[in-house]
Amino acid sequence: MSLADQVRTAVSAVTDPELRRPIGDIDMVRQITVEDGTAHVWIVLTIVGCPAAQRIEQDVRDAAASVAGITDVIVEVGVMTPFERRALTAKLRDGRAARQMPFGPDSLTRVILVTSGKGGVGKSTVTANLAVALAQQGLRVGLVDADVHGFSIPGLLGIPAGTQPTRIDDMMLPPVAHDVKAVSIGMFLREENPSSRGAGPCCTAP
Repeated sequence: MSLADQVRTAVSAVTDPELRRPIGDIDMVRQITVEDGTAHVWIVLTIVGCPAAQRIEQDVRDAAASVAGITDVIVEVGVMTPFERRALTAKLRDGRAARQMPFGPDSLTRVILVTSGKGGVGKSTVTANLAVALAQQGLRVGLVDADVHGFSIPGLLGIPAGTQPTRIDDMMLPPVAHDVKAVSIGMFLREENPSSRGAGPCCTAP
């Protein structure tokens, strides 16, 4: 295996933190050349301004540098074309229709609703801990914080303020924390909106 092939193998194994798939499997790795110990790696991101851009670039740089014989790494970053994004979303859906009911009789998806008629009883805390515990057992978990005024799930999961889901054409990718995909009303409100400050966990009923 040539040095360039070894670099490609290492780089292809880097995981996209949002898609949680190796970038080699989702066609994000382009040309790779090696000259005098310097690896020149071309990759493409899904969208302009991808929130995970810096992390992916650094992980690619580290992966390439880990190959014996590589003394320097140059990473060039581009963006997928609309055609490439459509191909990617089709691959991520595994051939499933874009609009598909996920809760049908043949679905493995189960919904757990945490709610209460009283505030301040720990709904958000229970929800966050339950979601993380299920994820640690190997289940694929998504969490929806549907409270309009008291959303606190992002803070409980440690998701930085201002984080929003990533949009790839008609597909929305929620932020991931502790292996839990999380979406909150607070992610869609502008910072200057008074309601976006939240009223604390007492009102949260995801």
